[in-house]
Amino acid sequence: MVNASDSMTIYDMGSDSQSQAKILHQVQMPGIGTVGKTTGGWDEKEMFYGFTSFSDPMSVMKFDFQTYE
Repeated sequence: MVNASDSMTIYDMGSDSQSQAKILHQVQMPGIGTVGKTTGGWDEKEMFYGFTSFSDPMSVMKFDFQTYE
């Protein structure tokens, strides 16, 4: 949470237990609000997550790991 709003960061966790996590991308949220359940597998190229705010109902958002959009 940043400034009373949820945020989401994509990390590269490295290939072994000695690696340091590296920030790959900060996901742009559509506004101030709350991130809900995320879905997706380790081997998939996209994930889906819920986003809701005070004035907007829950929406399902898509994030593509290849284009970072």
